[in-house]
Order: sequence, then structure tokens, then C-alpha cells
Amino acid sequence: MKERKKRDAAWFESVSDVGRRIDEVRAERGWTISEVSKRSGVDSGNLSRLRLGDRQAGRISVAHAFAIADALGVEARWLFLGSGPKVGMTPSTLAEAQRLVREAADLLGRL
Repeated sequence: MKERKKRDAAWFESVSDVGRRIDEVRAERGWTISEVSKRSGVDSGNLSRLRLGDRQAGRISVAHAFAIADALGVEARWLFLGSGPKVGMTPSTLAEAQRLVREAADLLGRL
């Protein structure tokens, strides 16, 4: 029984950390939970449960986890694990990087 309480406390702590990171990014953007819900397609009730560390939040799908991170403009690894960069390649910076790589390859091919 003691081991289960310990595991439950660790789980609550990690979900609470996710909630704090969601709130951090929401505050930076001036968004409400409703705005994050609209942008991510994840029900605002599920987002609130996740923010508050509710046990039901542990049932969030992988697709929803990535949708939330994408809507907030942050890396899913940072949002859910607290590690790695907060912001990585956005679609526009990725497209720009791919364009630069193609140009470099063309240039090298002409040498």
C-alpha cells in the first residue's frame, strides 16, 4: 500500500508539472483554456483536468498530447517530460531549413 501511495504521489507531481507548463505558455500568449482547446481540438474539460493533475488526465491520447503541444507552439517532450528544448523547429523554420539544405546541395553539385 505504501508503494502505491508513493507511485500515485509521483504521478500527481508529474501531471501537475505538465499543468504548470501549460499555464506558463498560456500566460506568455495571453490565452484562456478555451483558446488552447479551440487551437488543439482537445476538450477544455480534459485540458482542465490535465492542468489540475486529475487522475483522468492520465488517459489522454498521444494524438491529443501532440495536438496540445502543437497548439501551444512547444515541443511535446518539453511539455510532458520537462526535458529538451521548449521550442524546436516550427513548420515554417523547418521548411526554411529544408530550402537552405536543397540550395546548399545544388551549390555543392555545381562545384
